[in-house]
Amino acid sequence: MKIKRCLVCNTGFQKGKNISLRNWKQTKFCCKKCYWKYLKEKPTWNKGLKIDIETYPNWGHTGKKHTKQSRKKMSQSLKGKISWNKNKKMGEAFSLALSKRMKGKVGEKAHNWKGGITPLVRLIRNSIKYKEWVEAVKEKNSYICHFCESEKHLEVDHLIPLQSIIKENKITSSAEAYKCKALWNISNGRTLCVNCHYVATHERIPPINGGWIKKYKI
Repeated sequence: MKIKRCLVCNTGFQKGKNISLRNWKQTKFCCKKCYWKYLKEKPTWNKGLKIDIETYPNWGHTGKKHTKQSRKKMSQSLKGKISWNKNKKMGEAFSLALSKRMKGKVGEKAHNWKGGITPLVRLIRNSIKYKEWVEAVKEKNSYICHFCESEKHLEVDHLIPLQSIIKENKITSSAEAYKCKALWNISNGRTLCVNCHYVATHERIPPINGGWIKKYKI
């Protein structure tokens, strides 16, 4: 194997087992310390260069403040002009208006329809109506876990599984799902924390030490 010389300390080093051939070709330093030392000592590409104000006129005012006279001129020029966002409400009102506008545009009516390649369960879970149902269930249970009364990491659990409702009502499309009353029944949901939801679904204690749950409480 070819031995390379470090650009900083001039020590010889060979290719490691975990380094690919592509990275080995670009490697010039024996360690990270030498690499950072090289960067600190290396001058920046724009050191000593001066900006030509005629070529870049906007750069000339960088870091400077407008005078009182120029600020007065700017304020006078804007007087009488209506701003683009006047009387326009953003945030929650905007999202509600958007959801109303998009309501009913599902399936073939949607702008990004690709022939029905997304699974039905995912379509239901990602819909606005499902998110509204989840919030309604949490609000009904006062945002508290049904078992341990925790207020953190809350989820909604189906008493009758989602797949069972789809099979019983013979739902084949998202349009049919929106019309199904059993699917959006608030009494079919209960608020649980992540830990309790795991126990209710799998009927066993979640992994404490080597898993995604650090502490189990029920």
